[in-house]
Amino acid sequence: MHVSIPGSNVENLSVALLFSDIAFLIGVGANDNYVVCYVVGILLHYLWLIVFSFKSIALIHMCYTITQMSTNHSYVHWETQNKRRIFTFIGLFLPVMIVAPAVVIDLGEVPGFNLDYSGTICFPTGYPANLIFVSIPIGLSVIINIACLICIAGFIAKQSFGMQNVRKSTSFQHVQVFSRISVITGMLWTTGLIGAIIQTEFMEYVFVVCCSIQGLLIGIANLTTKRVYRALWNNEKSST
Repeated sequence: MHVSIPGSNVENLSVALLFSDIAFLIGVGANDNYVVCYVVGILLHYLWLIVFSFKSIALIHMCYTITQMSTNHSYVHWETQNKRRIFTFIGLFLPVMIVAPAVVIDLGEVPGFNLDYSGTICFPTGYPANLIFVSIPIGLSVIINIACLICIAGFIAKQSFGMQNVRKSTSFQHVQVFSRISVITGMLWTTGLIGAIIQTEFMEYVFVVCCSIQGLLIGIANLTTKRVYRALWNNEKSST
């Protein structure tokens, strides 16, 4: 599936998420080494923004494709390759526009406005700079992604309603589709927003658990499709 644009978007998202988790594991407990912690902090800042960048790209492209009813449209190979490269470049470059000025400001030691890359968790936690360079971009991405999900759900529900007179079709039969799509929206990060407001230990645990299983959820979402089931069924029949 990586040769298709949607498959490439999910692949980019998964790779970015994998590297961000690896960088986090390296940075845990490395705050006693200033250089390592600072580098990991910048890297994590960039990688997590890449994760949300590709989430938004995947949802926006999915929303456009579904609403245009072009899922069966056959792109020319070079055209697909070109679009894949463009989307990949955009996903990698957008975070640079945020991280680069953040690093410059941090190195410039602007009074009361540093990101504290080398803090206790080797991640930009300095307030209010982290609000501008971390929280707002991620929050904006989540809002865009949820809006795309609502758009996709509304369009599918409308199509299903229009086909009810032709055959039995309800919006509820697409719940599994909506749940798989929601995995890459970053909706689970809303638990972090709620936790910031409520500020209870329970919500902190909920946020940590939800965000630490993103990779698992993406894997489950990609392995529970009819296409995968058909492939497994065909393999079993051919092996017997």
